[in-house]
This record gives sequence, structure tokens and C-alpha cells, in this order.
Amino acid sequence: MSNLSELLPAGSSVKSADFVAQGTLASGVTVGLRSDGKVEAITGTSTVIGTKSAAIFSAASAYGTSVYDINSDRYVIVFQNTSTSYPTAVVAQLTGTTFTFGTPVVWQSAGASKEQAIYDPDQNKVVIFYQSQLGGADHSGTGIVGNVTAGTNSITFGTPVSWLTKSNNAWSMAYDTTADRIVGHYYDNGNNNYLYGVVAAVSGTTITFGTPVVVRSTAYHSYGGTVYDAYRNKIIYVYAQDDGQAYAGIGTVNAGSNSISYTTAQAVGNQQQRTQLTYDPVSYKTVDLYVVVGATTTTKYRVITNSGSSLTFGAETAAFSESANIIPYRAVYDVTNSRIVQPYVDVSDTSPGNYGIVYRTATISGDTVTYSDKTDLGIASDFFGGADGLSCDQSNAKFVLPFRDNTDSTYPKAVAFTAGETNVSSYIGITDQAISSAATGKVVCKGGAITNTGLIPLAPVAGTPVVFKASRINETVSTFDSANNKIVIVYKDYTNSSYGTAIVGTVSGSSISFGSPAVFSGTNAISLPSCVFDPSSNKVVIGYSQGSTGVAIVGTVSGTSISFGSAANYMTSGESKFNTITYDSAAQKVVVAFQDTANSAKPTAAVGTVSGTSISFGTKVAISPYGSNYTSATFDSNQNKVLIAYEDYTVSGSAQIGTVAAGTVSGTSISFGTPVVFNSTASTVDITSAFDSNLNKTVISYQDGTGGSQVGESVVIDLSSDLTPNTAYFVQDDGTISTTSSTTKAGTALSTTSLLLTG
Repeated sequence: MSNLSELLPAGSSVKSADFVAQGTLASGVTVGLRSDGKVEAITGTSTVIGTKSAAIFSAASAYGTSVYDINSDRYVIVFQNTSTSYPTAVVAQLTGTTFTFGTPVVWQSAGASKEQAIYDPDQNKVVIFYQSQLGGADHSGTGIVGNVTAGTNSITFGTPVSWLTKSNNAWSMAYDTTADRIVGHYYDNGNNNYLYGVVAAVSGTTITFGTPVVVRSTAYHSYGGTVYDAYRNKIIYVYAQDDGQAYAGIGTVNAGSNSISYTTAQAVGNQQQRTQLTYDPVSYKTVDLYVVVGATTTTKYRVITNSGSSLTFGAETAAFSESANIIPYRAVYDVTNSRIVQPYVDVSDTSPGNYGIVYRTATISGDTVTYSDKTDLGIASDFFGGADGLSCDQSNAKFVLPFRDNTDSTYPKAVAFTAGETNVSSYIGITDQAISSAATGKVVCKGGAITNTGLIPLAPVAGTPVVFKASRINETVSTFDSANNKIVIVYKDYTNSSYGTAIVGTVSGSSISFGSPAVFSGTNAISLPSCVFDPSSNKVVIGYSQGSTGVAIVGTVSGTSISFGSAANYMTSGESKFNTITYDSAAQKVVVAFQDTANSAKPTAAVGTVSGTSISFGTKVAISPYGSNYTSATFDSNQNKVLIAYEDYTVSGSAQIGTVAAGTVSGTSISFGTPVVFNSTASTVDITSAFDSNLNKTVISYQDGTGGSQVGESVVIDLSSDLTPNTAYFVQDDGTISTTSSTTKAGTALSTTSLLLTG
């Protein structure tokens, strides 16, 4: 027996079960088990990131935080102005992911730092704790209450009140919804860095503090977190000493006396720093995430269960790691999607500038936390900017993160985003037949084997980019010559008078090699080329603009070379722009589409006939009476129609990171899998693609402008329906499977068409 698949009868599947479908499911779809016992397709949505805001005030900043005011549907963003040391707050209205700001308000003309904010839902007020220099008291613990007016996007403040006239640091806050009190924890620099707790009551814009209580009379508590356990009506804290030894305990608030009492602190572990504590109201668990002392590129977590009088701790478990330091920001529990959203500074992420900010989502099952892959927010900050700043409008699952922009003089800014979501953690198996919505059908569950994997959606896999022109190029296009099984790439050679140039590529596996380039327009510069393969003549046809004319030329591939016949015009006056060309296999004609600048920029088409190495055109025809940009043509072989798309003078911006996605057509709609980045640099433009029908591979060619180089590159994309035997496959967030590692393993391929599901 040479293959595990021989253990199974041909065409069989094992460990299948009947399930009711939520929504119509095709055969071969990855599905998850719902809480009602039905199965649904594994799907995912992408993160939507807004534009980082303009500077909230025009000065460098530190200690940013934010809070969502439910009553006014506004965010309050707080920063310290480092040029004055004064604290400043601004109200932000969010439409989609776009901010509208009110006028910034300085609430005290005295030094302040390390602001943190929380929302009081009983009083509908924003409460800020901070270190203040009021009345000459250095770093006194102070609180102030803000009232937001939605109509004017403004905030007014009550009188600041200090509960402590000594130095204090590293506090965390929680709101006790039963006692209607705010609890803060801090360590007191004026008393041996002992750990303290304090209770605050809010009435209108007045804040009153109880007497601070010593939680642990041991020195140097430097990192910690506080949450409210709504199930047990208790406060939970975790604080670590400077040596990494962490302690946790339970607090009970007495609203009548504005006080709090504590259980005896319990030792947790001895390698904890930069603690982030998050309460999960679904599982009634608390997640203690922290950076490991002596290994600041690594995070670990423990899950804490509260009995009401004592805490139990799950195993210390690796969470995620980076190649450089990790600085966690305050996490928020996303009630809508039942998960934690954990942002942090990834010091190794330098794409937006030093100290890139990313986030991961996390779900809890028992004492296990599963963290997603990271998503880059495309902003750069550091520990001070937004260290405790993330806030969330739970009704819309929209997040706001203030940060100080390291690429813009550390000015205070903010970004809004919606975190991508997926039900991949509920993955149970793959459908073994098509199942109508609410009907019952078979699903091969984890541990079984399925042989209809030709229907399983496979995610694209990118090979290694290969340089075909080691100097600047522009306006790259390409096509596949099916007679010679070659890729032909056409481009404007910027370093050679912008002459039109073509090069032949040969695909082998997931790589590509090239012959020598050939110039087809050696007297004048070209622009806006397009190309297509004509299988009736086995020729490549290139359309382009040259001066004031639209021109086409026929190319013949031989081995790894290409030669050209005489050029012909499809437009002789004005200028053709946005040229695109396709082949009509029913009529065996070439169709070129373009913007006709001699006719009010209308989208226009002309039919070309290839004969030998020449081409001739019929009369051009306007498609629309209106002007256009960016025409694109393709042929629908089912309806035998040429489809031409164009844009009517609305030029939109485009992402410059090279990305590919697989689309599935159903009726008149199309759905896409998770996009795959094939070139993660910040300048990937003039992208074109061609399909190699011999090897079932797609070649994407583009200009890589990293560092101003603007070199030409190509990459092979594999979307094969065959599995690789003895290879592990993983379920992606959108339900596709691929060899890319994820937190959910689908199974191991027994053959090119059979998958043994993990279980």
C-alpha cells in the first residue's frame, strides 16, 4: 500500500452527517456549526480602514486616549500637547470611517500627562483620570468630568479634583455598573510604589473620590489592568512588579462609602509586563495578555475564571510573536462579533514609518484563546500615542484609535476602522452535496475524507517575482500565446525613448524565464498599449497610441523571440487613450476599444482583421454619447458578445500594493475569496495579467516603484484545483482552503482529489 487513499473505497467519504443548511450551500463548501445546530458557509469580511485624520491640534503630542460617548454618539479624543504640557480634548463625529471634529478644548492651563478615559453610562458623562500639577502638587492623581454636546461637537468640563497629592503612575480603570462607580488602580511613587485602588462617584460634572486603599504593600508595581466582571459584580485586577512577578485579586465596591475591599492577592506568574486585561461578557472569562520579561518580541496569555471569592488561572500559553518589540495597546471586546480586538505596536513593521500599528482579533473557548493573523492599520506611532487609546461604538463595531503620527512630527491624529470578521473558528467540515437553504444534506465532518475537492475553493498561491527589465518601464500589458505556450509582455521602455517593446516569457512550475526584448516602434514613443492573442492566425496583436494616432501591429512568436509586421492605424485624427483589445472567437476578429479624443472623448470601438503579419480595421463606432476614461474590453464566449467597460471622467485613486483575488461567478453575480498580496511594497502600478491555459497559471506583470526604481517584475499565480498529496491545507477566514498556515487546519491531502479532514 503506497498511498493512504488506498484505505478508502474509490469515491467514498467517511464520517459524514446530516445537517440543516443556513443559506444555500454548494457541494465542496467549507462550513461552520452554528449555535442552533445548523451549518453555514465559512465567510469573512475585510478590514475597512479610514484615512488618518488631520492633526487634532498643530503641536507634537503624547499620551493619547479615546472613549465612545453612547448618549451623544460621539468619540472624545484626548492628547497632551507637549509644547505646553496642557491636556486637550476634542469631540469627533464619525460618518463611515471619516471624522468630523469639533474645536479642541484645553481643560486646564497646567501640566498634565498620562490621561485615561472611561464612559459613565449612568450619568452619560466622560470621565478622565490623569496626572496633574494643579496647585503646585507634582503628578497628583486627578479626575475630571466632561459633558458632550452632539449638535456642536463640543465638550465642557467640570472642576478637576485631585484624590492624591503625590506622584502616581500606571493606572487602569473600570466602571462598576452595579455600584455605578469608577474604580482606578495605580502605584504610588510617593509611598514605595505600593499598589492602590480608589473609587470615584460622578454626579453631573462633579466627581468625588473615596479614600485610596492599599491593595498590595509591596514596592514597584509597574504594569497592570483592571476589568469589571458583570457576571459576578466584581472588580478584577492584575498587576506586575518590576521583576515580572504578577499578582491578581478581586475587589468589591461599596457605593455607600465610596470604598472598595479586596481579597488576598494571588500570585500569577513571574515573567509579565505590559499587561492588557480584557473581560469577555459571553464566556464570563478575563484574558490576561502580556509581553514576556526578557523576551519582548513574545506575548503570552492566561484565561482567568472568577468564582466570586477567588480566581483560577488557565495555563500560561503563547499568544503571538514578532521579530521586534511588541507594545500592546488597550484591547476592546467586540460585542457584535463576540471577540477581542487587540491592537499593538509592531516595532518590526516599518512600512508606514517606524513603529507600525497592527491588530489581531481573539476568540475564547474555555481556557484557550485563539488569535487571528495580524492586520496592518498602515499608521506609525509609539508607546505614548494611543497606549490606552482604543475605543468602540459597539452598536456598529467601529473602532477609533488615536495615535501620534511618527511620520508627521508626532502630531496627534486618529484613525477609524472596522475589523474584519470570520466564522472560521466554527469550522466543522465540507459539504458533500449541494444543500438548499433550510434543507438537510450531508457534510463530511472533521476526521472524515472527501473526494469532491475539485469543488473546494482553493486560495491563490504566489511564486517569487522575477525581474524582466532592470530599469524603468511604464504601461505594462500582457497576453498568452496558446500556440507556443508563451507569455508575451508589452511595455513602454522609459530608458529607451519610451519605445514600444515586447518580451517573451516561459512559465515553469511557479517560476518564469524570459527571452530578449524586441522593439516594435523604433521611431516614436508610444503610450497606453494593449495586447491580445488571435488564435485564428496564431498571432499577437498590440494596440497603442503613437502621437495623434491609434496604431496596431501584429507579432509572431518563435521560441523565446517575437518579430513584427507593419503597423496599421485604427484612428487617424485626434488621440486614442486607454486602449484595450480583445478577441472575438465567434467572428474571429480583433476588437479594439479606446477613448476617442477627436470625438468628445467618447468610448469607441473598431474591428480588426489579421492577415499574415498585417492588420486592417473597419469604421470606428462610438459606444456612448458621453465622454469616458479607462476603457476595458473582454469577450463573453457564451453569449458571443464583446463587453467594454469604461469610466465617465470619474478618476478614482488606486491602491499601490499588488494584490490578487479569486472570483467565482454565479448567475449575474461574482464572489471573491480573500485577496492575496503578491507584492507588498508601496508602489505597484501598471498591473496587467494573462492566463496560461496550458499550465492553468496566471502571470501578473507590473511596475515596482520601490525606492523610485520602477523596475518591471512578474509573478506566477497558481489557482489549480488539484491538491498536493501529503500536504496540509488550512481553512482561510473567507472559507477557501490553501497551504497558507492559519489557526484552522482543514486536513491533509491523500491524493490530488482527496482530502482527509482533521479531527
